[in-house]
Amino acid sequence: MGGMMADKGMTPIVKTITGWVKGFIMLFGIYIVLYGHLTPGGGFAGGVIIAMVFVLLTLAYG
Repeated sequence: MGGMMADKGMTPIVKTITGWVKGFIMLFGIYIVLYGHLTPGGGFAGGVIIAMVFVLLTLAYG
């Protein structure tokens, strides 16, 4: 396709914001996993949050 950009991933703005927030999201997911033993389903929710970091990175960077 002639109009496609050579870069993979999204715009530089999305890549920059993703770079800033990925660590915070990962720490929050780890916190939820560690706190999950006290709440029903907390470990699962933490795992989903951690997995979504990798989905976000894949979407942002290609």
